[in-house]
Amino acid sequence: MKNAILQELSRLAERDEQTAHHRLTEAVRAARGPLRQQQPDGDYLVSFVALDHTERPALRTELLPGLEPSAWLDPVPGIAGAWCVELVVRRDIRTTYQFQDRILPFPGAEALDDPAVLQRYVRQRYRVSHADPMNPDRRPPAVIDPAALAEPTTPAPDGGAGEAVQPPIEKWDSLLELPDAPAFPWHRPIAQRGTVTRRRFDSARLGNSRDLTIWTPPGHHAAGPQLPVLLLLDGEAFADENVRAPWIFDALHAAGKVRPFIGVLVHNASETSRMTEYPCNPEFADVVVDDLLPELRARYRISSEAADVIVGGFSYSGLAANHLGLFRPDRIGGVLSLSASVWWGKRREGTGELVAASGRDDAPEWLTRNIPAAPKVVPAPRFWLDVGILEDASIPYADGASMLDSNRRFSDALQANGYRVVDYVEAPGGHDLLHWRVALADGLIALLGR
Repeated sequence: MKNAILQELSRLAERDEQTAHHRLTEAVRAARGPLRQQQPDGDYLVSFVALDHTERPALRTELLPGLEPSAWLDPVPGIAGAWCVELVVRRDIRTTYQFQDRILPFPGAEALDDPAVLQRYVRQRYRVSHADPMNPDRRPPAVIDPAALAEPTTPAPDGGAGEAVQPPIEKWDSLLELPDAPAFPWHRPIAQRGTVTRRRFDSARLGNSRDLTIWTPPGHHAAGPQLPVLLLLDGEAFADENVRAPWIFDALHAAGKVRPFIGVLVHNASETSRMTEYPCNPEFADVVVDDLLPELRARYRISSEAADVIVGGFSYSGLAANHLGLFRPDRIGGVLSLSASVWWGKRREGTGELVAASGRDDAPEWLTRNIPAAPKVVPAPRFWLDVGILEDASIPYADGASMLDSNRRFSDALQANGYRVVDYVEAPGGHDLLHWRVALADGLIALLGR
């Protein structure tokens, strides 16, 4: 152990273990979770301490390497039930962590082929995971299917399956935020709020239906000016309490950081639809620009100019947003890309709809390899790209490419093909909504700023 407090208390434990245990508990409680010790270079030695565990616990956090990063804690010398793992962390990091009773192996590529496999893994992982009891700052888990974490479900009156409930707070993610983490003043309710409505969008072409959460700025009315529109895919994630996109819209609008706009959160049609609709699917792209946009314009005062249409998303929906901008520049003028899965492209072996959507050919990064030259007839879309520095894990079904490396190559390829990259940001975060909510605000200011 390199932390000075842990070293001192381990020495004390040689003569008075009870006092050492008490002082360690008080030190961790005062630190509100992990102990932090600044290093000569300005970064921090972060000591994750788990107390009163009879069995060896583990830590799960994106600060560790790997796609599903976990590591066992080591015993604190001399103090029974106290365990610790220490990591050197950049002073501007904001991320999450959990303690685990055991480490579960990630199912790998089969989790993408069969959503049931992924849901089963997520349930198992949250059964063995828990928040840091000494850290009061927690966030609800951000997963593809939050309802899958609820055990058991609430029985329905008619004897049916019932409705799943939110996982208990002790199963939430704990937050680690170091002193230079980016300031984020936009995630709070304010008095001057826009109007939020919910609508359904039915697609005959896709054969499904989905919710739309629509934000209009204060004072907007049917006779008002035509406004730009922001389409955010994975809309239910942007609406949840980790992000609360309408709060961000309200705050940015009230502060005059952005022009008035209309924000549309485009929800997923089902638990699995994003797996087939988002990976460079031309039919989904056509539905967005040829069906959804006209329907929105029939109801709202939305500009008819392609330059005033911005599409955004994260991970798979970030891939879809980039694909929309590149292949429908006649209708899309801006892309807000958050940790986009531009590693996508290598077709895996097997059969079924999800396997068919796993790639186009025998190599990863299909979109990067197939960027069309920037159009000359219409203004080329502008791109704002963001990826987390913690997203450096090798992706086995992308020949070992990482999210970070593939986004770097994508940004370079865009510029080489004549597109304007308004900014490419490698942010101090990971593949999570805490990172993306900050990036969302920054991207909106860059693309819709006054």
